[in-house]
Amino acid sequence: MDITDFKELAQGIQAIATTVALGVSGFWTYTLFLKRRQAFPRPKIEHQVVIKKLDSTKYLLFATILIVNSSEVLLKIRSGSIWVQQVLPITPEVQSLIERYGEYKHVAPLWGDGGREINWTAKERLDLSLEKRSIIKIEPSEAETICCDFLILLTSLTLL
Repeated sequence: MDITDFKELAQGIQAIATTVALGVSGFWTYTLFLKRRQAFPRPKIEHQVVIKKLDSTKYLLFATILIVNSSEVLLKIRSGSIWVQQVLPITPEVQSLIERYGEYKHVAPLWGDGGREINWTAKERLDLSLEKRSIIKIEPSEAETICCDFLILLTSLTLL
């Protein structure tokens, strides 16, 4: 076996090794990103609300949103919304829905026509629209906290 035969054998082994490596990496990509869907982030979102009464009609509402990236890919948050909605006293529209569906014995769909939720009165809304340089990035297995404060003039409220 001379040097030429050895080069040809080495080139053949290299071609086989390259083909096997491409096959293994293709299978790995399929199982990791397609089968296990790891190309997409999976955030877990929790919120905590603290309400402090200032006087008979004024409340301070502190909302803390905890976002945990439970996936193995980077989570990028470009925008989001948080809003405070009035539940009590009941608005005339909601009262009308309650009266309309009052004949049901057990469960009644209170959302009415064209939707799945009651149209509660939005008291305050905060939209987070982030510029390109300030996008919130959460690494895998890490968390980010977003805090929002509201001054509410109500007698009863809930955070959705």
